[in-house]
Amino acid sequence: MGGLGFHEHDTEDFKEFSRYINEKTEESTSDKMPEVACELLKLMKDDNMEFVRKLIFSNHGQNTFYQTPILSHIDIDDFVAKLLSLNGADFRMTGSMFKERYSVDTFNHTLKSELPWLVDLCTALQEKQDKLSNKLSGYRIKIMIENDIQPSIDVLSKLETNS
Repeated sequence: MGGLGFHEHDTEDFKEFSRYINEKTEESTSDKMPEVACELLKLMKDDNMEFVRKLIFSNHGQNTFYQTPILSHIDIDDFVAKLLSLNGADFRMTGSMFKERYSVDTFNHTLKSELPWLVDLCTALQEKQDKLSNKLSGYRIKIMIENDIQPSIDVLSKLETNS
């Protein structure tokens, strides 16, 4: 672009250099994931709309992590505690985020590493639901599992079996 480029981008030296840069970039990103995930979890309570927008593909500039498997860097117990502390609207919006996040097959190949995290989340939520089975909060957990989490698990599980 603009007359700028690499003259010998097909040489082995350039390819090796390019692989090295890509590897170091991935390492740097991976090292920061737990810290970024912690900030994302805080955002879930402080600004739920921004939290959701960061995780789904949309035309908002905030969609930073729509194809980054960041959720698996969030502690399940911390996530469940934060989720259950949300008001009804934010709880439902977070649930919808799961369905939306995994609705684009193109991105799911990079997100499939979140499958074990989703399964653990589902298990943790089912345990909470069992304890709250006679309460409205137990019902809303049940609805989230059935409508949002389990369908997301099913989508990513299909990728695992097709791989």
